[in-house]
Amino acid sequence: MSLAFSWDVLEVGKTKRDGGAFFGATPRPEWMKVVNYSYERTPNPQLDHHVSRQNEISLSCNALLLQTDEDNILVDTGPPLVTSMNLEYDPNISKLRKALQDHNLFAKDITKVILTSTDSDHAGGLTAWSRAGNLVLGFPKAQVYAYGGGRKRARPASVPDSEDAFTLLEEKGRLEWIIPARSYEVVPGVFMRPAPGPSQRSAIVEV
Repeated sequence: MSLAFSWDVLEVGKTKRDGGAFFGATPRPEWMKVVNYSYERTPNPQLDHHVSRQNEISLSCNALLLQTDEDNILVDTGPPLVTSMNLEYDPNISKLRKALQDHNLFAKDITKVILTSTDSDHAGGLTAWSRAGNLVLGFPKAQVYAYGGGRKRARPASVPDSEDAFTLLEEKGRLEWIIPARSYEVVPGVFMRPAPGPSQRSAIVEV
């Protein structure tokens, strides 16, 4: 039986990556030909990977929204859902909630979250700050799926409460660590596949 679903890619924020690490062994004069050395956006969309004076490349963070008859599934959550409690973290405030509202969805409507990585630009939106100043789940009714062991790849030094997100999910019974060496069917027809790479315990999602 085929799975009936709709999907959309949501641009939810930005992340910065060191140019040298991003392009690997390619010499800097070569990779600088395909980026724009400016803080401003370039008019050519194909070259919109502009570089800061610290050689950091600005890249889009995207989340995938899958909708079935029974589930609203997010693949990744993008950067942290910045509030007044941690505005100093990043000036690029997450657009995820606005993107969901454009699809007539709210955080409580998300039923499952699949993480392709536990890095902050993939999993930063798992938690948010309440008005009372408490750390809460960004998607209170969602079950979160990630390959086991990946939490240590998060960057607590640069991302406030990155480790606390997984602790809170575990306390609420909302986190399912998957055995890293095997594929996992999250819902009928939607699979997590192991994808070892720069981020250990990372995944790809196949529909």
